[in-house]
Amino acid sequence: MANSSSGTEPSISKYFTNDPPSCFDSISAGEDGQTQDAIAEAYLSYDYLAASSTDQQPNIPDSVRDLWEPPRVTPGVPPTSLTMPGVSVATDLTDPVQDAVGLLVDANEAQQRKLLLPDNVTQDERGLRELIEHGCFRSAVNLTARLLTIKQQGFGHAGHPVKHSPNSLQLWFTRLALLVKLGQYEIARVEAEPFGALSNADVFYEFYHPDMHADRKGSMAPFSFRLLLAELPVYLGAPRVALDRLTALLAIVNQIKVYFERGTGTIPHATDAHAFWTVRETRILHSIVNCALAVKDFGLVEQLLERLVAAAATPQKRILLSAWGRIRLQCGDMVGAEKKFSEARRLKEEKSSEVPDLIDRGLLAVAQNDFQSAFDLFQKASTAAPSNTMLYNNMGVCLLYSGKLKEAIKLYEGAIQRNTKSCLNESLLVNLSTLYELESNHAKEKKINLLKLVNRHRADLTVGLDNDLTRSLKQSGHVGFDSLPDQLVSKSIQNGFVFNIMCIGETGLGKSTLMDSLFNTNFESQPSPHTMPSVKLKAHTYELQESTVRLKLTICDTVGYGDQINKDDSFKAVVDYIDLQFEAYLQEELKIKRSLSTYHDSRTHICLYFICPTGHGLKSLDLVCMKMLDSKVNIIPIIAKADTISKTELTKFKSKINEELAANGVQIYSFPTDDESVTEVNTTMNAHIPFAVVGSTDFVRIGNKTVRARQYPWGTVQVENEGHCDFVKLREMLIRTNMEDMREKTHTRHYELYRQKRLEEMGFTDVDSENKPVSFQQTFEAKRSNHLAELQAKEDDVRQMFVVRVKEKEAELKENEKELHAKFDKLKKDHAEDKRKLEESRKKLEEEFVEFNRRKSQMATHHTLTLGKSKKK
Repeated sequence: MANSSSGTEPSISKYFTNDPPSCFDSISAGEDGQTQDAIAEAYLSYDYLAASSTDQQPNIPDSVRDLWEPPRVTPGVPPTSLTMPGVSVATDLTDPVQDAVGLLVDANEAQQRKLLLPDNVTQDERGLRELIEHGCFRSAVNLTARLLTIKQQGFGHAGHPVKHSPNSLQLWFTRLALLVKLGQYEIARVEAEPFGALSNADVFYEFYHPDMHADRKGSMAPFSFRLLLAELPVYLGAPRVALDRLTALLAIVNQIKVYFERGTGTIPHATDAHAFWTVRETRILHSIVNCALAVKDFGLVEQLLERLVAAAATPQKRILLSAWGRIRLQCGDMVGAEKKFSEARRLKEEKSSEVPDLIDRGLLAVAQNDFQSAFDLFQKASTAAPSNTMLYNNMGVCLLYSGKLKEAIKLYEGAIQRNTKSCLNESLLVNLSTLYELESNHAKEKKINLLKLVNRHRADLTVGLDNDLTRSLKQSGHVGFDSLPDQLVSKSIQNGFVFNIMCIGETGLGKSTLMDSLFNTNFESQPSPHTMPSVKLKAHTYELQESTVRLKLTICDTVGYGDQINKDDSFKAVVDYIDLQFEAYLQEELKIKRSLSTYHDSRTHICLYFICPTGHGLKSLDLVCMKMLDSKVNIIPIIAKADTISKTELTKFKSKINEELAANGVQIYSFPTDDESVTEVNTTMNAHIPFAVVGSTDFVRIGNKTVRARQYPWGTVQVENEGHCDFVKLREMLIRTNMEDMREKTHTRHYELYRQKRLEEMGFTDVDSENKPVSFQQTFEAKRSNHLAELQAKEDDVRQMFVVRVKEKEAELKENEKELHAKFDKLKKDHAEDKRKLEESRKKLEEEFVEFNRRKSQMATHHTLTLGKSKKK
C-alpha cells in the first residue's frame, strides 16, 4: 500500500498467510485512552509498552496486521534503497537514580538499588519482556543493543546492508519505543532515520528467497512500528512533520479499509479485517489529534474528535467526550467544556464508576479558580479509586493554590507512606520537591530522603534533586578576595574586548546601514553588486573606544547572499567561514606554546539574520540557513526595513516567523533569564523577537533635536523612536545588556560542541569502551601504537603485494614464452606446408610446359604435312 500508485486497487489478498503473533507487537491504548499526568491534561495517547495488545484479534489471520504492498523489487537494488540501521551509542544507558544516590548519599546506599540488569535475565526476547514488565526500561534498552549486535545491527553497523526479519524489526520497534519512553529522543531520531517510512524493499518478505520465510508475503514490520515512526517528530519539536506523516499513514489505512469493505463476501475474514483496521484508523486519529493540539490547530481537533465520537462505542464515546471537554478547558472555553462533560455524564451506564465524572467536574472547578470544590471532588474520586495515584497529585495542587502549603506536603507524604511503590511517580515527586523548596531554603535533606525511597522502591525514575554539596564556611577576619571583581575589571579594561558580528541577508536589506546606526559610526563600507556568481564573506575589523573601554569589533558581511538563481549552496560559505574560525582557535589551543592572551579571537559571537520584509513568512533559504547555523552561532533574526510594512502586518509577520522557526526546530538565541539583574528586561525582550528595525545614515532635525532618521514624502521615521521600530531594543539587548553572554555562549556552547566533535574525529575521548576515564597521555600512546601498527601493517601489505606481483609477472612471462613457442611451431608448420604446395605447383607447371612443347611440336609437324600435300596438288 505504501508504494502503490494513486487510484489503483491494492493487492491485499495475496498477503494472507498464517503468521504467528509477534512477541513485542503489544502496543495498545491506555486504560482509559488518555493520559493522567496532570490537571487539565487532555492528550489522547497510547502506551507503547502496554501489556495487552489491541492488535490481538483471534478471528483474523496474523498477516492481516501488516498488509502493505511492497515496492517493485528489481535485481541489483542500490544500497541507498536498503534499510541499514545500527545502534548509535557505544555504551549502555546508566541508571540516573543510582548515580545520584552515589553522589549525594554514599556508595552503600547506592548498592541498595535493586534493579534487574541485562545479565540477570535470559539473553532473548523472554528476558527483554521480563525487564519491561519490571519497569527496568534502561536495562531493556541495553539488552536490545546486545540482541541487535548478534543480528549484525549493533553499534558501528549503521550503513551496512543486513538481512531483516520480523524478529529484528520487532526488536528495533521495542528499542525505539523504550527510548521515547525514557525521553532519549535524539538517540531515537538517529536510530530511526534509516527506517524512513518502512517502505524500502528489504523490510518485505518478497525481497528474500521464498524458502527463508516459508513463502510468506507482505511487510515484516508491525503496524505499531509505522505509527511510532510517524509520531516521532512530535517528541523532537516538529509536530507538523508528524502531522504530515500521520495523514499519509491514515490515507493508506483508509485504502485498506475500502478494500475489505468491497470484498465482504468474497474475501475471507473481510468483515473482521475491516473492523480490525478501523481500530487502527482510530489509533492514527488519536495521534493526529495530539499533533493538532501541539500546533494549536483546534479546528482540526474539533473535527477529528467529532468523527471519533460518532464512530465510537458508548464506553469509549464517554472517554472521548471527557477528553474533548478538557481540551476546551485548555482553550479557555469553560461553557463548551461543561457541555461536553455533561454529554459524557449522560452516557454513564448503570453500575459504572463515577470517578471520570468527578475528575471532569474537578478540572472544571480548577479552571473556575474554585480550588476547594475541586479538592473535594478529587478527594471523593480518590476514595472511590484509591489506586489512581494521580488524584493525590491533583489534590496537592489544589491545596497549594488555596495557600495550604503544609497541608499539600502532608498529603503527598501520607500518600507515599501508605502506598510507597505506586506513589513514587515522577509527577508527584517533582511536585513534592517543589513544595519542599517553597517551604524552606533547607530542603536538600528532605529531597535526599525522597531519593533514598526512589532508590529502594522504584525503577527508571528521574527526580530533580540538588547535587551541590559544597560546604559554606565563615572567615574569622577580612582576607581580601572581595577585590577579585575589581581586579577582573581592571585587567579586562587593560586587555580590551573582542566582539564579532556576522550579518546575513540579501543584498540591499540595509546590513551596513544598520551597523553604522548600532555603533554610531560610519564604517565606510562599499555597496555590493547583485551580480555575484557565489556568496563571498568580507570581514573588516575596527578599533573602537568608548570612555576607557576598547572594543575590537569585526563585522562580517555576506556579499551576494541570495542573489543567485540556484540558492542551494548559499549557506555553505557561511558555515565554512564559522567552522574555519573555530578551527583556527582550536589549532591555537593545541599548540605547545600557546598565546591565547594575544591571539585575535575571530569566532563569530552573534549572527544577525536579516529577513526580507515580505510580510508572508520566511523563505526556504532562510529556514535552511538558520537550521544549519543554530548549533554553530547565536542567531538573532531581525526584520529589515520594517518601515515598509504596516504595524498590523508587522505583528502578523512576527507571529508567522516564530511559528515557522518553532515548527522547523530552529533554535535562535534567547536572552538569558537566569540572572536576576536582567531577568525582567530579557524576558520582555524575548517576546519581541524578531526585532523589526530601521537603519539610517542621515540625521534630521526635529524640533530642537537632531536625530538619526529616514525622511519620506509622507513623514519621518526616527530610528531611535521605539514607537517607530525596535532598533533601540536591539541595541539594548545586543550591546548594552547581553554582549558578554553572547561571547560566553559562543565559547562554552558552540565552540565546545565543535571542539568535542573535532577531538573525537582525531580519536580523543574522555572514556574508553568500558566507560572508564582515559587521560590524554593514554589516548596519545594508544593512537601512537595504532599508528605504528598501521604503518607496519601497510609495510607488510606492500611487501606481500610486491611478492605477489613478481610471481604474477613471472607467470605472465612464462605464459608469453609458451605462447611464442606455440606460434613459432605453427608458423614453421605453415611454412613447410606452403613450401610443399609450392613444390607441387612447380612440378605441375613443368609437366604442363613439357606437354605444351610436345603438342607444339605435333602441331608444327602437322602443319608442315598439310602444306606439302597442298603443293603436290
